[in-house]
Amino acid sequence: MPQHTPRLVMYYRTHCDGGLYVSPLPLIERRTGLTHLVVATVEVGADGDVRLNGAPPDCPDLAQMWDDVQVTQVYGARALAMIDGLDRLDHDFGACYPPLRRLLARRRLDGVDLRLTAPMSPPGLARLIDRLRADFGPAFLIALTPSAAVDHDQVFRDRGADLAWLNLPMYGGSRSLADPCDYDAVLAGGVVPAGQLVAGAVTTPDNGGGGYVEIDRLAATVAELLHRHPGMGGVSGWEYYNALPGGTDAPWQWAERVGAALKLTRKP
Repeated sequence: MPQHTPRLVMYYRTHCDGGLYVSPLPLIERRTGLTHLVVATVEVGADGDVRLNGAPPDCPDLAQMWDDVQVTQVYGARALAMIDGLDRLDHDFGACYPPLRRLLARRRLDGVDLRLTAPMSPPGLARLIDRLRADFGPAFLIALTPSAAVDHDQVFRDRGADLAWLNLPMYGGSRSLADPCDYDAVLAGGVVPAGQLVAGAVTTPDNGGGGYVEIDRLAATVAELLHRHPGMGGVSGWEYYNALPGGTDAPWQWAERVGAALKLTRKP
């Protein structure tokens, strides 16, 4: 499996803010070091319908967003879709998987981030991963974001060889990126290797869940983690459009600072 470490992963969920389109292109134009852009949230419906934040993925309002995602790919970032509603794939794979496959193929996405908000049966997860690999090939990225209700160690024991990385939220619960301790503690468990462990950060207190770490402190933690674990998996940010310190006026600044800490930021 190809390794791309460290990674700078940005979740691009809010595509329109107060009627104004939110473009991801500054993440490329500002040379933040962005490696992966995750388009969120693709929801698998009970009837097999697939929606992007509640809208049909091909609706005209999303056309500019898809065009800009493709531009980020041209400039070297890899684009993934965050998939929610995996319980429906677990229970009715035959109806729910084909629309998802068509979306991934039509938009030429590089991978998926499987959002396990609730436990998915091991056979169901295995079936999904195996089918994605069969349909899209060995270069297709399969990442996984577990909730606190999911035993990420067990999931990784079962399917870690198939995962590009495990995105582990370090906010909204008992973990934090205020210092390196919690990331180190996960590695100390000996299950998830550093190269496949991406630390999830919340980019502003407004994005919910608690656990926001101010950018100077976060950058210091990231720099220390990179020093301790030169092959660390990277850092992800939830989410892009209102990330501090720039907020909605300059949300790319979060990625600039984290990219610099990861030694990814490229200046002209």
